[in-house]
Amino acid sequence: MKVVYVLVISGLLLLINGVVYAEQGAGKPGDNFRKTAADYEASAAKAVNAATNTKGEDVNRYLELSTVYQEMAQIKRRAAEKADQGRWNDMKWDRYHQLESRRDQLLGQLDWSQTKKQVISLEKSGPDSLFKASRECESNAQQARGNAQDASGPEKQMFLELAKIYDEMAKIKRDAAVAAKRGKSYKWAHFRTLEHRRDELKNQLNQTRYGR
Repeated sequence: MKVVYVLVISGLLLLINGVVYAEQGAGKPGDNFRKTAADYEASAAKAVNAATNTKGEDVNRYLELSTVYQEMAQIKRRAAEKADQGRWNDMKWDRYHQLESRRDQLLGQLDWSQTKKQVISLEKSGPDSLFKASRECESNAQQARGNAQDASGPEKQMFLELAKIYDEMAKIKRDAAVAAKRGKSYKWAHFRTLEHRRDELKNQLNQTRYGR
């Protein structure tokens, strides 16, 4: 039953991806929405793939995560159509924010389940490595702000958001280092959520700035 369900979802994702790329045009107001939708579809596909390579409760979590990403992508595509028509005030985001909240919950559950050994290993490496990782995040934040100064429009906003994410990641690393010094563990669920959003932004910036 699990295999059949996964195959059905995979087929739907391929069909939807075809529609997404067919809809993408050049220079339209809704292009950023469409790009985000494509990223969500890619995330949905990854979630389905992850479901086939895991077991237990995480299977259902990954499958639900896939459907959440699909619905978020659909909302973004509808927003793209309205943006193309100049109907910005007609966009409704209540459902989208509900989905974001559920996505973060699922990612938190999955990240802890799937990366527990990695987290334990990181904490055992000691506070010095955590402080070093914090400084690396701070450096990345400075670089993102520098890129924002040379950018404009949506690209500028993405760089600024990326800088804030790196700042928050740096703080989490510092807090984790302090906790490690005291011999305490640290909860990493929010850090993993930030990593996920960071990767989304980097993918979008690669597409817009570097043509990849």
